Amino acid sequence: MVLVIGAWGCGGFGQGVSRPVDLVQSEIDALLDAGEITIALSVAAAYERRAPGPESWDWLGRALWRSGELLEAESFHRRAAESGTSEGTLGLARAAAALGRLDEARSLAEQSVMAELTRARALRLLAALAWRQGDSLTAGHHLSAAAEASADAEASARLASASAAASTVPSRSNGPAISWRGSAATLPLERDSEGAPIVVARIGGTTVRLRLSLRSPRSTLSSKLVGGVGLVVYGDPEDGGHAVAPLALGGVASPAVPFRLQPVQDVDGELGFDVLSTLGWELSLRDARLVVRPPRPGRSAATGLPQLLDPEVFPTHWINARVLVDGLEAQLLLLPRLSTVSVTAGIDLWGPSRISHRGLSQAIVHDEAPRDLLAQETIVLATRLGGFSADYAYRLESQLDGRSGSRSVTPQAVLGADFANSWGLRWSPELEQLSFVDPEVLTR
Repeated sequence: MVLVIGAWGCGGFGQGVSRPVDLVQSEIDALLDAGEITIALSVAAAYERRAPGPESWDWLGRALWRSGELLEAESFHRRAAESGTSEGTLGLARAAAALGRLDEARSLAEQSVMAELTRARALRLLAALAWRQGDSLTAGHHLSAAAEASADAEASARLASASAAASTVPSRSNGPAISWRGSAATLPLERDSEGAPIVVARIGGTTVRLRLSLRSPRSTLSSKLVGGVGLVVYGDPEDGGHAVAPLALGGVASPAVPFRLQPVQDVDGELGFDVLSTLGWELSLRDARLVVRPPRPGRSAATGLPQLLDPEVFPTHWINARVLVDGLEAQLLLLPRLSTVSVTAGIDLWGPSRISHRGLSQAIVHDEAPRDLLAQETIVLATRLGGFSADYAYRLESQLDGRSGSRSVTPQAVLGADFANSWGLRWSPELEQLSFVDPEVLTR
């Protein structure tokens, strides 16, 4: 079997291990901020091999988390936390939040706030926890404090504008900060030139076309639209600012939804997972329709959503998922088993399925079949999810796209349009879980 040189490989990165520790740490930090996650992970791994200990465990944990290797990251952060480092404690707080243990996450994050090294990032996590539980005023306060603690001027400006937007949203006692009212509605979907699904919505009295994305951690609006509708803008109106808008999706409406302002093409904006995670919905790309409903606190997922697909014919299967939060962002990661090992994956509703070299090396670690993998542009992997399996072709890439300037996790694989078009997807905001419909039944 041909081994794929991934993040733990040594080719091309050995030159960093003899440099002073502070320079190595600065390089890792800069690479993570630039979205060069694979290179950052290689440098962090070399650093840990040269000088194993709490500091290198902290940096390796950060790089592993950003590269989607959540369990590995948690293990290194735990080792560091047991040695008394704030970075390790913050890493454990992130892991607890992703597993839904919010009280534990808050307690750990509050400990990390006390250290200057982790103060800004811990405040972002505390803001996210407050936001998820409907306390928008506390979320805004934490984001403002994070802006003051941030050493990066651009990041500070983004946090300050997010703080102002969050503080504008009416505070609630529990549940998501974005409140929805109304009755369930079925919305037809359009497609753009790339095949991305588009839903027609209303912002104020204006009809808008919004692209649906389960991979985007923040929903966005174009500055041109914001100017035309007359919304109040916080921060830079061209890029990086925020606006709070009333949004209606059919018969479901929210009086205040925060959007980040960002240039977009062909549409008026994008509905990311931060907003979609607060709604109940069922998505059938095959039938080009989206069913949405308000969340119903205290009710199980099975009682909430109108049945787009007959449960007697199309059985539902829950998927192992994690919801990662940071400030006002929310990110959906699945844990499919590809070939022999589970990896973290996002869902792309219109692009191809793809996998990084590192993700592939993990997926086939127990595969004895000899294959010249590096010579291939695509590779077919058995994909197991929710009790079912199917073969999907993945485009092999050196690394998947890391968002520059973002704290979002870069998954090891992305389930693309072939996955999304063949399975009906259903989201329960009560359980924060995704379910799917058997693809074999759908194709009959």
